[in-house]
Formats: sequence, C-alpha cells, structure tokens
Amino acid sequence: MQPIFSNLLHSEQTYNAFYNYTKDKKFESNPNLNEVANLFDKVHGILRRINPIYNSWDGTGDKNKTLEAMQWELDNLHTMKTKLAQAIKYKRSYYQHHWMGKITRIFLKILRLWNNGNTSAIKSAEQRLLVTDTRNKLIKHGGKYIVCHYFFPLVTTDWVRKNLNTQGFFNYNPQRKILLKDNNYWNNGKIEAK
Repeated sequence: MQPIFSNLLHSEQTYNAFYNYTKDKKFESNPNLNEVANLFDKVHGILRRINPIYNSWDGTGDKNKTLEAMQWELDNLHTMKTKLAQAIKYKRSYYQHHWMGKITRIFLKILRLWNNGNTSAIKSAEQRLLVTDTRNKLIKHGGKYIVCHYFFPLVTTDWVRKNLNTQGFFNYNPQRKILLKDNNYWNNGKIEAK
C-alpha cells in the first residue's frame, strides 16, 4: 500500500528525498550520514500521518484495522532502517578503502575523533537504529542509554512482538557493546551484566 500524502504539507517531498538519496550512486561511495539520519528522522516522524490505513479508516475500534495500520508502519520502518544501516556500512567502507576516506581517517585519529571507527556521525546514525529495535529498544538519557519498553506511544515492545509480524524486521547490531545507565551492557540485543 502506498502512503497518502494529501494530509500533510511537504510530506511527499520528505518521503521521496529519503528514498531518492539512498538510490543515488554517491550514496554507495560516500554517504553523508548526518543527512541520511536527518531524513530518516523526518520520515519516521510522519509515518503515522501518511499511513494509508489510518487515512482511509473511520476511527471505529476495529482491532484488525489497528493491527494492519501498525504492521504497515513496522514494514516501512524496516525498509528505512535497512537503508540507514546500509549507509553506515558504506561509510565504514569509505574510511577503509577510498583514498580520501583514508586521509579523513588519519585526520580523525590525529584529532582523537576516530574512536575505533565509531565516529560521531556513525554513532548518531546507530542511535536512530537502536531506538527502533524490537528486541530491546534503547533511548539516550543523560548521556547514557536506557531500555525503553514502549515501541509505539503507549504500546509496549513485548506487545509488538506478540501481535505484529516482526519475523523479518531489521534489528541493527553495532560493532560495539553499549554501556547502559545501570552499568550493564547492551550487546546485539541482549543485556549483559558488566
């Protein structure tokens, strides 16, 4: 089902900008992670309002329609997350293989911004992927991450796993352990004691 853009000014341009940017040849060679992440945020923010099921529904308490609408959002979010993770992969490859990327890497190391390849742009993009994880959703709180039990507003992640099809949903696994606020680690979806 195609999104409905008539209810929201500039929503079609925002939606298309994200998908067109991720199709561009430049995207594969050296993506601007900040731009991709910002477009991801904008599209993620309008998903509910361009949802064709919500837009064609009279608002009655039909549980099947609610599930169908939430599944549509989850499926679109899956596609968006896949593209953002691809951008992270391409950026890491750029630093490893392209001559300009290698020079950039040297400068970042000199300025102590390299952090084992986890540059601020990569961490920022990863943060967006972790906030939409169906295993253990992470949000940043006071400089450290905490586990959030709500996937959609007022809908727990556990409920999403039980009632929606999350079988093929893309969950990102960063190349690092993430320190949580309670001094445990989040490691590829699992919470481990420090």
